[in-house]
Amino acid sequence: MQWKIKSLLLHFLLSCFTLKRIFSSISKYTAKKPAPRTGFYKKREKYEIGISAVRGGNIVGEHEVIFAGLDEVIEFRHTAYSKGVFAKGAVQAAKYMAGKPAGFYDMGDVVCG
Repeated sequence: MQWKIKSLLLHFLLSCFTLKRIFSSISKYTAKKPAPRTGFYKKREKYEIGISAVRGGNIVGEHEVIFAGLDEVIEFRHTAYSKGVFAKGAVQAAKYMAGKPAGFYDMGDVVCG
């Protein structure tokens, strides 16, 4: 079965989270390569991942990934109600990194060990 993948990200107006970082993360964990595009109103390519980012108001963070197949949809959603959630993650990451050699790490390393 072929699945179409769509990611929706909502952040507060002054968020510094960039689509470039999102694209990099998705590319690392999937065989599908997202690419930024604006002003397109055409069907996505067969393996193109759709990504929409919205910034506004005081939305702390809503993240949704949709896998749309024939006759069914699977959705994963995360909603942050406080920036404290991200601060706790940053502290956890700092503790994990203490004493580690220089290199490339991500939150998957922190969470999964």
